[in-house]
Amino acid sequence: HGDMKIYLSIFTPSCKNNKIVLYLHGNSSSRLESKNLLQYLPHQYSLASFDFIGCGNNMENDIITLGLEESKQVQTVVNFLK
Repeated sequence: HGDMKIYLSIFTPSCKNNKIVLYLHGNSSSRLESKNLLQYLPHQYSLASFDFIGCGNNMENDIITLGLEESKQVQTVVNFLK
């Protein structure tokens, strides 16, 4: 996103699929909180999760805008996953 890196994890099932659930973590959290959801996700789905800028492993910039920039980060990840 811009000059900043986005740290993305994709957990995929053993079967081939093209369905992805994108998990967006809460304020001051990280993409790793999504691992708790894997047990509830149907096996035909992959789970993608990323660290918003200022959270988790993405601490290059500690500015959290509560939606303004974060929505752009979501769009960047969605475009990548397409």
